[in-house]
Amino acid sequence: MIRRHLTPRRSGSMRSATTPGGGWRGGAHRGAGMSANSGSSGASSTFARFLWIFTTIGIVVIVVVIGFLIGIVRALESIDNGLFTSSNQIGRAHV
Repeated sequence: MIRRHLTPRRSGSMRSATTPGGGWRGGAHRGAGMSANSGSSGASSTFARFLWIFTTIGIVVIVVVIGFLIGIVRALESIDNGLFTSSNQIGRAHV
């Protein structure tokens, strides 16, 4: 079993990070407002940040693809109208 030296914490003092014998006390590197479970909230905030970035990039990609598809459809409609006009003019020339 691990035996710990319990001393009252003094905020802002380097002595609070050591045991009475001068050894380093584990967990003293944490800030006064941080708990042992604060690492999991950091992981969840990292995941939330990743999720926002991934979602934003996905939306941008979808908007760009839709823009390209609209441009392609307009170009095909223009080609179709041009072919229809040429077909009518060729049909009238042979009559």
